[in-house]
Amino acid sequence: MSAPRKAEREWAALQEALAVTRPACAGDDRFVADDPPAVLAGICRRCPARAPCGAYARRAKPGAGYWAGRDWAKPYREEGEAA
Repeated sequence: MSAPRKAEREWAALQEALAVTRPACAGDDRFVADDPPAVLAGICRRCPARAPCGAYARRAKPGAGYWAGRDWAKPYREEGEAA
């Protein structure tokens, strides 16, 4: 997988984090399911790679998958963002 050009820096930081830790989502198909279960947020909350994962997802805006405690296939507003 490669990063969109706009998120290359965030992708590199995520890859660095993943080089030293194996996140709980690795190999877990629930993180790429069409309707991921709510329990995934708790798994992400404890993940040491959550910060770079979230930074990448916010920048790349993936159209699918569960990244840093959030289902990116669904519309979402950041706190303080106008509707």
